[in-house]
Amino acid sequence: MSENSVRLGPVRATACEIFQSWREMVSRRTLGTDLMAGLTVACVAIPLNLALAMASGLPASVGIVTGVIAGLVAGLFGSARLQITGPEVALAPLSLEIVRRHGVQGLVVATFLAGLLQILLGASGVSRLFALIPTSIIGGFMAAIGLLVLGTQTPRLLGLPGEFRSIADLARDPSWLTRVAPTAIGVGVIVMAAMILLPRVSRRAPAVLIGLAAVLLITGALHLQLPVVGDVSVTAPRPALPPFLQVDLVRLFPEVLALALLASLDSLLSAMAIDSVGSGKRHHGGHELIAQGVANMSSALFGGMPVAGAIVRSTAAIQANARTRMTPVVQSIALLLIAVLASGMIARLPIAGLAAVLLVVGYRLIDLRILRRIARASRFEAMIFIGTAVAIVLTDFVSGVAVGLIMALVNFAHRQRAVDVDGDTIDVARGGVLVTRVTGPLFFASRAALEERLMRVEPGATVVIDLSQVPLVDFTAASSLGALARHLESKDVRIAVIASQPSVVRALQSAQVLELAAGGRAHDALDDALRALFPERESRLSQEVTA
Repeated sequence: MSENSVRLGPVRATACEIFQSWREMVSRRTLGTDLMAGLTVACVAIPLNLALAMASGLPASVGIVTGVIAGLVAGLFGSARLQITGPEVALAPLSLEIVRRHGVQGLVVATFLAGLLQILLGASGVSRLFALIPTSIIGGFMAAIGLLVLGTQTPRLLGLPGEFRSIADLARDPSWLTRVAPTAIGVGVIVMAAMILLPRVSRRAPAVLIGLAAVLLITGALHLQLPVVGDVSVTAPRPALPPFLQVDLVRLFPEVLALALLASLDSLLSAMAIDSVGSGKRHHGGHELIAQGVANMSSALFGGMPVAGAIVRSTAAIQANARTRMTPVVQSIALLLIAVLASGMIARLPIAGLAAVLLVVGYRLIDLRILRRIARASRFEAMIFIGTAVAIVLTDFVSGVAVGLIMALVNFAHRQRAVDVDGDTIDVARGGVLVTRVTGPLFFASRAALEERLMRVEPGATVVIDLSQVPLVDFTAASSLGALARHLESKDVRIAVIASQPSVVRALQSAQVLELAAGGRAHDALDDALRALFPERESRLSQEVTA
């Protein structure tokens, strides 16, 4: 933020920035471009919204209503001005699981509460922690979403009935082989070919719409009988509080937490992508999470589904030269108009075609190029990528990310465990003093080398423990030093400690190391430590230390 923003205070500064961005929306220089960009994004968004609603076990019209309401709210108040908010691929597997376990009402309640949690996360500043998540975990997270989408949409591409929900169901029931609809596969192949090949000819071509339009023409001309979207009539819904009393909130809470974290991570990743390719102002994580939380709560009030910042649609906005908030606003309005004016065409869209859209998007989330680059840099980090993805697929998103974080911490501890411990002996008036120097962080995984050296000290010796090059000492390492100090005292070994970092000194004090050290404190330099050990020889110490 600017210096004026800091003086105004964060809340007032944010409000001023929002009002300023609203004034920019109606600038003559950008209005025409933003209108066209909004229409372009709406053409990309409408098939995705329809497909994601149905992939989540909801009526297709819910995707339209959600895109309109949440897209408008986040577009007007979000920190990433060009971010397009709506139903997102990352949220579909978890949304479907919530619908299966708690019903549609449970999903509405979960969406509202997840939005509330996002507001709390944004206001508390926790959003800064999301930037600390390693790339290997993020890559595994995105790959897992892609795998889950591939697993759930493959039966739809094959034209199988609804009881086949995923690839796992196909493995359990081989009868699916006799129920495959070749025409559904053909429809899906046409849409996938359009999405993959047309962007190579023109990046601005609405590949998804062209593919679906071609499918509509072919199925209509050949009178093909395939499962279709059905009625998508969008009526003006009335806002109402979610049915909290009709849902088991205790059982629902783990899914609420997972949904809030997932939507937050997805939105912040999208915002960071916009920052890297866009020319506008950089987003503020806390502000963006609050706006996304309000968007989710607004969606729930109108019976909608969870939303997040959408990387695909946001990238489409930037490629269409969007400049201001007018683009996401126009996108939301255009979604509503298209749904109302073209509801008949939308109702005839084959489900296999929409499944093909999600299959292409899901496949693109499994970025093997990133995995190869990570593997070249660190095999263990590549294992974190794969472990996170596998854990999410086999368990759930929260547990899977937790597995990835544990693996990352193990990797960090492994890399930091080799703390440098060396030493020499100096002569102080014919009395040897062992100086042990430690370089690097001293924590639970790196304390062993120091313990080994100090345990070998002979009884009656004099030791200086130099921690001046140690940036941190954790509780485990400090407790270990306290136990070593008491052990050395029992062997009549005199010790002095050198430490410069205040946090290191506090850790040594809490472990009662300094109580047993010469002078009862941490010293700044070696000559100070020697004076504390040999006060009677103070006049000779400087010369002996120098020698």
